[in-house]
Amino acid sequence: MACSLWTVEVDKDNSDKAEDEKRRKEYWEAYSSLFQVASDSVLLAVTEFHKFAWMNDPPLTGEAWDEKFKELYATMIFEMRTDAFEKSQLPKELVEERLPFAM
Repeated sequence: MACSLWTVEVDKDNSDKAEDEKRRKEYWEAYSSLFQVASDSVLLAVTEFHKFAWMNDPPLTGEAWDEKFKELYATMIFEMRTDAFEKSQLPKELVEERLPFAM
């Protein structure tokens, strides 16, 4: 099994396609729902993250991909926290350093 910050590649013979499809559908439902309820800053951060992580735009690999992923993911979390708590006291860089998968 190979891992990166975002994906887990599993042996195709052992993967559960129905479970993968269920997760993909849940993601798209959650992503689509944001357009009605998210603040401007959250929507922009989420769509930038989505464009990168799901659409591979811009196409990066290796460490450059991991760094861009962390930057966009931290921005998304920061904007969500700012939206929920009016103003986050944490700098975005600190959030980025403490992501659950930061290496």
